[in-house]
Amino acid sequence: MQVNCKCAETFSNMDNQEITSFNSFKPINNKKHSHLQKIPVQNAFSPEYEPPINNTYTVEKEEIVMSNFIIDDNDDDKISNIASPICDAPQLYMSPVSSASPITSSKIISCDSSPLKTSKLSAVSHAFNKLKNMISPNKVNDHSNITDDQRDVLLMLQRRNNNKSVFTIDINEIQEAERSKNIIISQNHMETLREVNAAEIEKKENKNITNDLDDGINIKTRKRNLEWITILNLYIAKTNDYCVFVYERHYFATRSSTENMLQLFMNADAHCQFSTCSCRLHAIISENGKLKVDYSGEIIHDPSELHSRPVRGSQRDELQKYTLLGSTPSAVRLHQLKGMSPANKAAGNRNAVGSSASVIRKIASEANVKLRRDKDLNESLKQLKVEQATKIFPAESIRGYLQEFNIEPLRLVCFTAAGIAIYNKFASSMPLSWDATGGIIVNRTRKIFYYELTISNLIKGGPSLPLTAMISASHGTMDIIHWLNCFIAKYKEAYGYSDVFPKPPVIHSDRALVFLLAGIQIFNNDETMDRYIERCWRIVNKTATKRDLEITVLHACLGHFMKNVKRNAAKELAKKQIPFGMWLMALLVNSNTLDEMIVIWRNICFVLLSPNQNDRFKMAISTLSKLAEQMNGDPEKTNYILQNVTVTSHASVTDKLNEQADDDGTNDDGLGEEEAVANMESSFKALFTSIYQETKEILKHYNNQQWQELPPNPLFSAGYLIRLLKQYMGIAPIWSNLLLGNFAQRYDYSSNDVRTPCMCHVGRTTGVSESQMRVLKETILHKKVYTRVDEVISLMGETIEAIEIQFTDYIFMNKQKNRVLPAKRHKPAQEAWNKRKPTKKQKGVYTSEKPPSNLVHMMNSQLLKKNDDILLDAEQPTQHFRFENKEKNSWFNSVCQMVFASRNLVETITQFGSIPASASVSDAITVTGSILHSFVTKSSYVEGKDAVVVAESIGQLLGHLRWAGVKICSRDNECVFKFFVTAIVSTLLYYKVDLQFTLNTSMECSSCGISSIITTQICDFLLLQKIGTEDILDNVVADLFGRTLQKYTCPECSDEGPHYSSMILSNCSKHFFVRPQSAGATAHNVFRLTPRINISKIISNKIIHTSSYARYTLQSFITFYEKNKDRQYVTYTRKKEGWFRLDDMDVKVITSTSIFQDEFKCLPVVLAHYIRPSETDVFSTTLFNVLTNFSRPQPVLLPTLSLNDAVNYFVQKNIIENNPLTLVVVKYYNCAFCKKETYAVDRMHEIWSMRSTATHINDKMASFVRKKIICSSCQKPGLTNSVVYDIPKFLVLNTRSNDADCVKLIDEVDLLFVQPIDMSLSFEYSIQTAIIVLEEDQVIYLRKNGNNYLSYNKTTNQFEAIIDLTTQQTGLASNWTIFIYKTEAVIFDSLKLETIVLDQSNLQSAPNVDVLCIGVVQGLLPLFPRPFKVSSIQMEQRDINILLNESGNINDLIVNSHLRLIASNAPANNFVLVLDSLLVSNILRKDLKRFDATWFNYDIILCPIQQNNHWYLIILDIKKKLIVEVDTLSTVDIPRTQNLTRLLHVLNIQWLLRHKTAINFEQHWKLATPIIDKKFQQTDAHSCGVHLLIQARAYVNNYKFVHIPQDKIRLYRYQLAEDILRQAELLSDSSDSEVSY
Repeated sequence: MQVNCKCAETFSNMDNQEITSFNSFKPINNKKHSHLQKIPVQNAFSPEYEPPINNTYTVEKEEIVMSNFIIDDNDDDKISNIASPICDAPQLYMSPVSSASPITSSKIISCDSSPLKTSKLSAVSHAFNKLKNMISPNKVNDHSNITDDQRDVLLMLQRRNNNKSVFTIDINEIQEAERSKNIIISQNHMETLREVNAAEIEKKENKNITNDLDDGINIKTRKRNLEWITILNLYIAKTNDYCVFVYERHYFATRSSTENMLQLFMNADAHCQFSTCSCRLHAIISENGKLKVDYSGEIIHDPSELHSRPVRGSQRDELQKYTLLGSTPSAVRLHQLKGMSPANKAAGNRNAVGSSASVIRKIASEANVKLRRDKDLNESLKQLKVEQATKIFPAESIRGYLQEFNIEPLRLVCFTAAGIAIYNKFASSMPLSWDATGGIIVNRTRKIFYYELTISNLIKGGPSLPLTAMISASHGTMDIIHWLNCFIAKYKEAYGYSDVFPKPPVIHSDRALVFLLAGIQIFNNDETMDRYIERCWRIVNKTATKRDLEITVLHACLGHFMKNVKRNAAKELAKKQIPFGMWLMALLVNSNTLDEMIVIWRNICFVLLSPNQNDRFKMAISTLSKLAEQMNGDPEKTNYILQNVTVTSHASVTDKLNEQADDDGTNDDGLGEEEAVANMESSFKALFTSIYQETKEILKHYNNQQWQELPPNPLFSAGYLIRLLKQYMGIAPIWSNLLLGNFAQRYDYSSNDVRTPCMCHVGRTTGVSESQMRVLKETILHKKVYTRVDEVISLMGETIEAIEIQFTDYIFMNKQKNRVLPAKRHKPAQEAWNKRKPTKKQKGVYTSEKPPSNLVHMMNSQLLKKNDDILLDAEQPTQHFRFENKEKNSWFNSVCQMVFASRNLVETITQFGSIPASASVSDAITVTGSILHSFVTKSSYVEGKDAVVVAESIGQLLGHLRWAGVKICSRDNECVFKFFVTAIVSTLLYYKVDLQFTLNTSMECSSCGISSIITTQICDFLLLQKIGTEDILDNVVADLFGRTLQKYTCPECSDEGPHYSSMILSNCSKHFFVRPQSAGATAHNVFRLTPRINISKIISNKIIHTSSYARYTLQSFITFYEKNKDRQYVTYTRKKEGWFRLDDMDVKVITSTSIFQDEFKCLPVVLAHYIRPSETDVFSTTLFNVLTNFSRPQPVLLPTLSLNDAVNYFVQKNIIENNPLTLVVVKYYNCAFCKKETYAVDRMHEIWSMRSTATHINDKMASFVRKKIICSSCQKPGLTNSVVYDIPKFLVLNTRSNDADCVKLIDEVDLLFVQPIDMSLSFEYSIQTAIIVLEEDQVIYLRKNGNNYLSYNKTTNQFEAIIDLTTQQTGLASNWTIFIYKTEAVIFDSLKLETIVLDQSNLQSAPNVDVLCIGVVQGLLPLFPRPFKVSSIQMEQRDINILLNESGNINDLIVNSHLRLIASNAPANNFVLVLDSLLVSNILRKDLKRFDATWFNYDIILCPIQQNNHWYLIILDIKKKLIVEVDTLSTVDIPRTQNLTRLLHVLNIQWLLRHKTAINFEQHWKLATPIIDKKFQQTDAHSCGVHLLIQARAYVNNYKFVHIPQDKIRLYRYQLAEDILRQAELLSDSSDSEVSY
């Protein structure tokens, strides 16, 4: 646009170069557009139009020229100019005479944005800026030369067509669109235009005639309302959204009436601001609002130009609303940029967004200035107070919001009448919270904090309410007291001075000492901290007065407190130990009583002061872990315990604290109570100091030499303990649970004397204050920092009414809700320990929250480096098999890969080897075992280093399986599971793989209350049905196995129910396979897989086990996906740091997060394999040590983590002789139906419940003794007689540590009296050892020594005194306490038999041995190349060779077979019974498994005994009632008396069963030991068996005992061999051999 102005010309001549830099376009050389270089201003578009005489002519002030790129190919010095908006630039008025335009009107031209400078003032300003740039050359604008290529890229970013040199559009199309739309201006906008017109008329009438030079003095008088431009542009943009119009003039018609609606209302002229555009418009608005726009010229825009209109009027107000709501200028501008139309983008029109974000920033600052009532702060606050008093509760005695203010020192107190009313009604029963924050007002020379006293909503989860607030620049205790006194004074003013000011039961604050001291003085009327602490001491010790009980509990915020604990822990502990130190402090925080805190503190002292990992250290760790679990389950401690310090199942310790986290600009340092507390003496401090000193004295014992071999304590930190003692323990009531909640009930006070807080509003933090301060900063103050305090007070006053209404609405709305459908629970506002890092809850396809782990597990794995998963990682295979899949055999591939993923299974298969065809197993097991063994040994079917199983080999293997009866169809959706069940499971069981578990259905009778086992099922895998929503396996199993009402008949009282029943596990296997129930082709997961599970919830409460017994790690699992309409099975196997994905030949390594996160595709689980990683042996070793009294070297034992498994293992394998744990009963039934006699040996072992008497043991034993047996012939039940064969030497009893009688039992029950049969003698059992089962896999052995205890020291193998150990401490430390009781009583005691010398003088001598026997044997022996049978005993040639060898020790086959030959050839008057040597051995070891009461049917019973590699013989001559011991080597150490006693015991039982009376052995039986002459003693170490057989034959045949010279031993050996071979029968190849023992 050209302006003919002398001033402008003068300025142009003065600095033509600078003018050129301000021009936003380069000259256009195109002839087509040459007329655009100079455009005359036309009067109007319509030739019929004649302007009226009284016109108001205007040329709009241009504020903004956005971005004008000056591009000149021939001049590299041409640069781009970006002009920023300038506030209220000076303006130059031109008279109509000086104007070159035909329009005779005044024009206002902006000096900032017009292409030419038209003001002398502008020229001076320009010259001044130029001079300033010369003086400060470093402060220059950043200009860049823009090339054509760069220009094209920039235009592409603007979504403009960079292929054309200019943007153009036919103006006739715009004109036609304008005519067709028939635009009507809305009534609201018409009313606004009429108001603008009226304001201009009024202003014109009142305007004084002044000189143009004085115009700038009175700016207000010349300020115009340009809202009409905003409205007009809004409607013009409907047809022309390309041009940015500058309005030259407008006219409002003068009329006397508005009857003619077609009459002109106003018109306006404008032209486009783009330098190359000649478009002009003439707009006419009629009285009826109809808009008519006439366009002329051409629309041609240079792509390098961007223009926008200034933001004015209602647009400015709208943007201020956005910024007041917290939107940043940049965010507002980006939002506007997204709303631009395609026409705006193409044409360079930026009316929709303004020139830049700086304009919006200026508008936002104008909004803040509006909040001020005056430039002077004092005057502004006065006006605000008056203004708020007229708006906020004007009719109440307490009006307004700002109640009191002071400028120096700065202090403002705010509250409303509603805040006082709420305090009056609810403060006495609800906890309050107060806190302070900064960061809302600019801190220049001093910090300004915002203080607030907050009350929770009456409905849990609702918004809180600020009762009163203070803004202050001073932060002393007296400032807070003054604030509260002001509130109290207004309260008295409202409710009278006679009423007592209500006191809250609890007030929460951060750790600032000013809050604590102010609370003490305001609410408790105590002058000092120590007086308040002593009141608390009297309360917790139950000696408080009535005044003491009226206490307002001051409680420090848990979040602030734990942050301070972390800082102190970092000063004393290693980095990995810091969360552990916080864990200890969190336990103290959650102590409900002083006694509980004493227990925790004492154990913390033991943990941190122990020099090594002694028993007191282990017990302390276990106690603390148990207390934490109890706290987590305590309903009074919900959301209290360790929400921000966790221990993962990976055994890593994590916390949610950020060391650099800051509480909204406040800091505990300088405000905390450390210095005040460190020097303060209190009863609490004295108590905990004494415990600390006592612990130090006790632990000195473990510095002695006998404990030096124990591992060092990695948690030792006396410095951290002292820091806790000095800084925290003296003021324990302030930060702990001691006085929170209903402490009246806790300490046995009358509820009338204590102000009990509302229990639905329990809390531990200043969370309500923190949440309300977030509302203040984010909602009320819109995340801004203000420069003046009156701006903040203005906003707070404007919103306090809304906050109070919101507080009330939530209450009424929740009261009116329909309670049929539960309302959604709102998470209570809590202060996180780390506010800047919100907790992220992990969710995934196969995972959920990680299962928790206890303290001992954390310590073992993280600090002591004892992690079971490390052992499991070491067992991972180094290579995986790759299977080809050409016959849809992925089901076979996936199951094999699952088996081979576990090295435990691979090593078991390798150890057992392939299954021989001769084994008595099914063909399926034989074939499957051979396949698995061939894979693990890579002997066949596996090719190359990559372990590839080719398709041909797989085809052969599948053929073998089909031959064996394993017929699997690949299209069967159950093919994987069927192959696993029919082939894999049975094969693994043959390999002795521990995968079976026992599932019992337990019923609790609703009538008699006795629990009974209804059904028992041995399972190979766990089949899960889908119930409810998908959940982790732990919870799904707990739900499935939970209590349900079922119809069962009680076996005790025969009540048919229904009764509550549940399913429980009676053992946990090493391997745990889980099978989700199939849901067809579209199967979904019944459960979410997790890396680890814990099934302790479903284990029977009668199973005594450690924590690791029920913990399993996911080893592998199989999923499937659809591939060519068939299922493709994929196996995922565990890797050390990740997982393998095995898809036939494709083996990939993937991360754990890719499996257990939401991003992983949901694939249904077909089969999952879990394995218990722990290989630790706890109870086998424990049981062996106790039963042997720690006196024997420990053999290799089966590792057990369950006492039940260990007891079963010891009983079944007879690990220790003499039946230490079993009750054995021999039963006799003479069937009345079939007249058949049946004998049975019943054995019973059990872990008994610990009670004060043995009545329950006696009852169950008696019931077992009377239990019927089944007739071996007709299967009818019955019982004729029963005799207790043996009682257990040890009784194993247990009690849970949470049993109320546990401590009493340990102290008092030293003796138990057991009476297995009614009316029989009772047996006395005395306590031998108490075993304390600690957390994880540790036990402690304790023995009583008077009133003290001894603890077993493994290093010295001795029981050492353990100082100051109480039974209460042992109960707290243990999950289980096991009591081992021992008796010295026996059922059948040693006999004092009369010993006689056997007189054989009248007997004949035995025939001499014949030397010819050697030749006979040599002739017979080759006839038996194969196994042969003698008296049903199978032998081989090598057995005879051992017999013939002079140094050979003959075995039991020779002894048993030859004794049978002797019995069969005995004289007719001697009916001889030969007891098998194995039977005799079982009798001597009290391992009687079967019983045959036929001994009294014989005259002589031969009992061969082999002990300590020595054979000797006991002969029971029933006819003569004589016992003969034949022992040719009496020097061997053998328990001969014990052996004889146990044999006679069996003989006595047989007599008792038939006659119900015992044999009087001492009166009627004699004992003869004839082999005492040295000539009958053997002189070598190998011929005892030969002597036994020769002497047995002599006695049976009534010969004298034979003297066997050493030189004739060889002949006797051959004689025995001849006797055997002459009776031998050769077995055929197909014969089934029989071996009898």
